[in-house]
Amino acid sequence: MGIYVFGWKLGFIYAEIGVVGGAVVAFWIARKYREPVVRRFVTLQKLHTWEDTLSERKKFWSLVGLRLITGPLLFDFVNYVAGLTKINFGKFLVATIIGSLPMMIPIYYFGDKLLSHSFYLITTFILVVLMIGLAQKWWYKKHFIEKQ
Repeated sequence: MGIYVFGWKLGFIYAEIGVVGGAVVAFWIARKYREPVVRRFVTLQKLHTWEDTLSERKKFWSLVGLRLITGPLLFDFVNYVAGLTKINFGKFLVATIIGSLPMMIPIYYFGDKLLSHSFYLITTFILVVLMIGLAQKWWYKKHFIEKQ
């Protein structure tokens, strides 16, 4: 919708502001309310074990990597988990921006190109993005979330 209304560049900027703003809100909710909120999304023991094994530098790059791997489907999950770690807010913010750009820029750029083409091309693009997102969600659940 943002592409159609604002064009790809301005639409991308507004969307990135929204993505980062939402990430910041979720991060601070987790920082304030801690485990009672986040417990619903992740096994806390696994989170604490993960955090204990990583240096601050590795936490930063792990967060960037999680952003790249999980995509939009688990974006909030990553924000809440990050809020429980000891990563400082500035590093969280930069990692969120770096990790979201590789997905956001192509979506907005190619989305703009698709709007100028046929319905079939748009439908194909949407289906491919959904399949990639579902595959990311499946992979993440299989590798990072313990079955209860």
